Amino acid sequence: MRINTKAFCDRLIWLLTLFWVVAIYLFTMETWGRYIYLALAVAIFLLTALRNGGRIRVKLCRYHAYVLAFVVYTGFSAVWAWAPAEAFSKCITLLNIFICCAMMYPYYAQQDSAEPLLSIFMWAGYLVALYSIQRIGLAAILEATISARARMYFEYNNANTLGMLCALAIVIQAYRWLFGRFSLSALFSVPALLVVAASQSRKAILMIPLGIIILLFLKNLGNRSFFKSFFRIVLSLALFAAVLVLISRISIFRGVNERLTSMIASFTGEGAADGSSLLRKKMREVGFAQFLKTPIFGIGIGCSDVLLQHTINRSTYLHNNYIELLACGGIVGTALYYVPRLALLRDFWRSRFLQNRQTIACLTILLLYLIMDYGEVSYSEKVYYLYLLMLFVQADKLRESKHQTWEDGTDE
Repeated sequence: MRINTKAFCDRLIWLLTLFWVVAIYLFTMETWGRYIYLALAVAIFLLTALRNGGRIRVKLCRYHAYVLAFVVYTGFSAVWAWAPAEAFSKCITLLNIFICCAMMYPYYAQQDSAEPLLSIFMWAGYLVALYSIQRIGLAAILEATISARARMYFEYNNANTLGMLCALAIVIQAYRWLFGRFSLSALFSVPALLVVAASQSRKAILMIPLGIIILLFLKNLGNRSFFKSFFRIVLSLALFAAVLVLISRISIFRGVNERLTSMIASFTGEGAADGSSLLRKKMREVGFAQFLKTPIFGIGIGCSDVLLQHTINRSTYLHNNYIELLACGGIVGTALYYVPRLALLRDFWRSRFLQNRQTIACLTILLLYLIMDYGEVSYSEKVYYLYLLMLFVQADKLRESKHQTWEDGTDE
């Protein structure tokens, strides 16, 4: 029996990339994890060459230039950093991430769209959810959903990080349903939802309704009938409000609802804010105050722990990607990190009336993470550079062809 080399390589690369994403979440605490990530990236690169008949075209694109510019700046910031070793360590971490993603880029750049990577992120969330339930136990997961005091501790990764991956999987599943048809894969949304609830991650629980409402909004934005489109957008907003109310009353979200209430109280001053919300608010204030003192270059990438140790006796990061970069990288570092994302927003927005479904999915993910950056530090996370790779692949495809439509079909 003759083996179809391209089809075999496609399947194997898909599986290896899936394992690369899953490994990020399950092996992040292991010192040998870095070797797993690199080995998988090398394997994907070699399989890409095999698929292409022993040849591989290495083309430097916008993605490489943008990421490498930020990596180089991170290294240079060690010159003026409050803790040069911290900046240099961040540079090495980012360089390793860049090398891995650069080896995966040639394969995904030759795909028709971002659909394979969207599928990978969805299944990665589902697999991590199933692993979490199997390892911790369903009873313990359910118990962790009932109160903010019973929040689940995942020893192999941060609860917020796991919750956000599972939330993204649910959003991508909603995208596949909205632009395709119902699939049995939607059943895996249930364990993913349980892990989101057990994590009690405020960002994760907000991602689900927010992601779905953005999908609905963008889908209807290109409707040629103004009144029909306006009605659907208003209906989408009403649905968003209804979902939030429903979530607040479901027992499995009781714990995260308590945390959301306390977070809102830290902004409004009404009600009792929890210690975590108040501490993060203080961190934002400290970080912004430092930015005003060193606005151009900051205090060195990765040096926020030194800043907080000096000010509030806490050795941690600022829990806000915008403030973290402004304080540590200044205007220059923040611009180097966010200009690529603004370029993607421009590319995707210009194609909004093309009604390309993969573009809508990518724009939704981009908007979600720009919003979520307010409550997390993402610039050194491995998976975010694979997200960025996917977004640039889609944006570059739009530049090549302006006539793609969502009727192309969704890979199952």
